[in-house]
Amino acid sequence: MQSSYKVNSGQMAKAAALKGLGFAILPLHACELEINNGSLVKINCNREPEDLVLYALYSGRKYLQVKVKAFLEHLQEAIVQLDIRSKEGRKEVRKEGT
Repeated sequence: MQSSYKVNSGQMAKAAALKGLGFAILPLHACELEINNGSLVKINCNREPEDLVLYALYSGRKYLQVKVKAFLEHLQEAIVQLDIRSKEGRKEVRKEGT
């Protein structure tokens, strides 16, 4: 699919979709309210989006600051929780389609 409008931010993609500029591939939890109130329409395209790759850059591992370590651990746990929710959402989509 060709597009002349591309963004690297889920918030910008959602804002563009809300303005009618096209569609956005978003996690269900990020647009549930808008789907429920009719601002956005859920489209099942029978394809999974590419994995999102995140990098956390920090200076050295030898003397990692406590706050940096705590943030990285929190980030890892949040990503695990989002992945669990995402997989649950995909199961629900498949159930609806049957």
